[in-house]
Amino acid sequence: MKFHFVILLLALPLTSCLEDPKLVKKRDEQKIEIARLNREIQALDEKVKSMPEDVSAQLAEVKRQTAAQEETLASLDQQVSQLEQKKTALQSEFEAYRAKYPLK
Repeated sequence: MKFHFVILLLALPLTSCLEDPKLVKKRDEQKIEIARLNREIQALDEKVKSMPEDVSAQLAEVKRQTAAQEETLASLDQQVSQLEQKKTALQSEFEAYRAKYPLK
């Protein structure tokens, strides 16, 4: 039994030294492919690292501020409109007053 085990242990290195040329070629092609893919991964990693930071939070804050400013603008436009109406009414009252009481 021990003899067969020793023979098997000695035969194992001999079989691995005699590699099939097709398998060697395939292994070399795979090594080249792995190297190419690693270079592509490194290039993509560099692109990812050079990308600008995410500005979604800043964009949301700017949109919120814009909406608040638009509401303020609408309110101010309404106030201006009311004041213009009041001005027109006061001017017509003043013209009526001047017509009623002319300067001597």
